[in-house]
Amino acid sequence: MKKTNRMRSVSIVLFLLSIVLFSAFFFYLRVFEGSTVHNARPMRGYAQVADYTEATVTDPSAPVGFRKEYTWTLDASGTNENSLFFYALHEEVRVFIGGIPTYTLQVGRENRVAKTTGGNWVSVPIYPSDTGKPITVTITPLFDSVADRTPEFYVGSLFAMFFDQLKSDMPQLFLSFLCMILGLFIIFMTLWLGLNAGNKMYNMLFLGIFAILLGAWRVSDTRSSPILLPGNPMFLNYVSIGILFLLAPPLLIFLDMSFKSEKPTVLTIASPLLSMAAIVVLVLQMLGVAEFKQMLTVSHFMILIGIILIAVESFRQRGKVKNSIFRKSHRFIVLLLVGVILDLTVYYIGEDSAKVIYSILSFVLYAAIIFAANVFDTSRRANRDGHTGLVNKGYWDELMDDRSPVAPTLAIIMMDLNNLKQVNDSLGHDAGDRLILNFANILRNTLPRHSVICRWGGDEFAVLLTETTREQVERSIQDVRDAADACSTSPSEPPISFGAGFALAGDYPGLSRRELVAIADSQMYRDKQLRKELAAKGGQSKP
Repeated sequence: MKKTNRMRSVSIVLFLLSIVLFSAFFFYLRVFEGSTVHNARPMRGYAQVADYTEATVTDPSAPVGFRKEYTWTLDASGTNENSLFFYALHEEVRVFIGGIPTYTLQVGRENRVAKTTGGNWVSVPIYPSDTGKPITVTITPLFDSVADRTPEFYVGSLFAMFFDQLKSDMPQLFLSFLCMILGLFIIFMTLWLGLNAGNKMYNMLFLGIFAILLGAWRVSDTRSSPILLPGNPMFLNYVSIGILFLLAPPLLIFLDMSFKSEKPTVLTIASPLLSMAAIVVLVLQMLGVAEFKQMLTVSHFMILIGIILIAVESFRQRGKVKNSIFRKSHRFIVLLLVGVILDLTVYYIGEDSAKVIYSILSFVLYAAIIFAANVFDTSRRANRDGHTGLVNKGYWDELMDDRSPVAPTLAIIMMDLNNLKQVNDSLGHDAGDRLILNFANILRNTLPRHSVICRWGGDEFAVLLTETTREQVERSIQDVRDAADACSTSPSEPPISFGAGFALAGDYPGLSRRELVAIADSQMYRDKQLRKELAAKGGQSKP
C-alpha cells in the first residue's frame, strides 16, 4: 500500500510539474514572442472568390521548399468599403494590391522557440480605388502537413464573416465554456466540502483540472478564438496543441485515486509516464528540435492510450470498488472512449478540427453525472456506519435534536447484544464482527421499511419508528427475536441474543426524543437483567 501511495504521489508531482512547465512556456510565448503583422491600411469597416489563378513557386529558402501564389483582378462589386479575408493555418502570408505590399503575416524574427504563425484570420480592407487592380496573395506553408492546403478567399463584410464563424463555432464554444465552468465548480465544491463538511474526495480536484484543460483546448482551437482573443494567434495555437499533451494524466490520476486499490494499477504506472512524455515534448519544443504541430500525432496517441487504459482498468476494478458510482463508471468511460475515437476519425479524415465535438460532449455528461453522484454517495456514506451500513451515531443525534413536536405514534427502541466481549475473547474479533453484522442484517430485514436503524455503539443499536402503536412495537421486537433464534442454529457462528426496551411517545406526553431514548435505554437494561435472572434460574430465555 505504501509503495502504491508513493507511486501515486510521484504521478501527481510529475503532472503538476508538467503543468508548471507548460504554463511557464505559454507565459514566455505570450510576453516575449509573437507573429509580425503589418497592415498598411486601417480597417474601415460575402462572396467567395472563385476565379483566380494558382501558381506554385519553387523557393529553396521556404520551410517546405516552395510557396504558392494566388492572383485575380478585383472587380467593382468588391470595392464598396469591403475587405478581403481568408484563414491562414501555419502559413506565412503576403498580400499585394496593385503590386504594392499591403499585408504581411510571418513568424516573429526574434522568436527563439516559436516557429509558426498558428491559425489566423487575414483581413485586408478594400477601397473603391482598388477597382480593376490585381491582387496577389503569396502563401508559404511552414509544415508539410499544410503544404496541400488550399485557402478560401472571401471579399465582403468582415463583420458578417465573423458573425457566421461565431455562429458555426457556437456548439463548441458553448460546450467548452460549460466544461471550464463545470471544472471550476467541481474544484470549488471539492475544496469547500473538504474544509467545511469533511468530505475529502480530493480525487475530484483532478477531474476539475481535466475539465478546465479540455474546455480551454476547444476554445483556443476554434477558428473563432483569434476573433475572441485578437492580438496573438500564434499563442492560441501553442496553447491549443500544448494542452493536448496534458489531457490524459489528470483523468488517469482521478480514476486511480477513485479506485483506492492497495496495489499499483495500470493507471498508477501510466500517469507519470504520460506526464514525463509531455515534459519531453516541451523540452523538444524549447530546444527547437521539433514543433508542437509536428508532434500532434503523439498527443493524439497519448490521449487514445490513456482512454484505453482507463477503460481496461475500469472494467478490472468494477467489482472491487466499494463506491457504487465508480463500479459503474466503466459505462461512462466507454462513452468517452467512443467520443475520442469519433473525434480523431473526423480530424484525420477531414483534416480539420472544426467538427471535433464528441469527446467534450461525452465528457461534460460524464463529469456532471460522476460529480453529482459522488457528492451524493459521499454524503450518504458520511451518515453510515462503515461496518454494518446502518446509520451512524452522528446522524442519529441529528434526528434526536429535532425540536419539532413529537407525535404520540413515535417510538424509540434500544437493543444491546449479549456476550460480545466473551465472543471476542474466546473466538476472536472477526467472530465478534460477524455477530454484529449478522444482527444488523436481521434488523434491516425484519423491522418495518420506514424504520431508522442506527448502530449506536459497539454492540448497541437504536431504532426510530413513526406511525406505530404499542402492539406493533412489541411485535417488531418479537420478530427480531424469532429471526435471531433462527440464525443461531449454526454451530460455526456464535448465538445471537439481546436485550431490548422501548418508549412510545404517546405513553410519555411532553417528553423530547432524547428523553424517550433515555427511557428506552433504561427499559433495555431492565430487560437484560431480567433475562439474566431467568437464565440463572433455568428459564427458557437465553442470556
